[in-house]
Amino acid sequence: MCIRDRNNNFGIKPDKLHFFQQGMLPSLDFNGKILLEKKAKISLTPNGNGGVFSYLLESDSMIFPEMTAAGVEYLQIIGIDNCLLYTSPSPRDQRGSRMPSSA
Repeated sequence: MCIRDRNNNFGIKPDKLHFFQQGMLPSLDFNGKILLEKKAKISLTPNGNGGVFSYLLESDSMIFPEMTAAGVEYLQIIGIDNCLLYTSPSPRDQRGSRMPSSA
């Protein structure tokens, strides 16, 4: 059971919670040369938190068209390194958490 399941999707309706696998790009050294993991194999590195924008616009994800059709005007994106950060409005707001929702 993953952390999301153990915490009841953090109070988010399952159909409103989306996950995606982060893309990978070739690793570069400080001179812009592609690094090798081993002979004839390019070293890959995560494409960074900005990869979410590409995912939103990919035609097979359907997330952006669904949000547009639902009238979503604003989107808050929290990078994976802060994936458990609660923001307002949050289930913690109703439980009197010691951690502020803007932490």
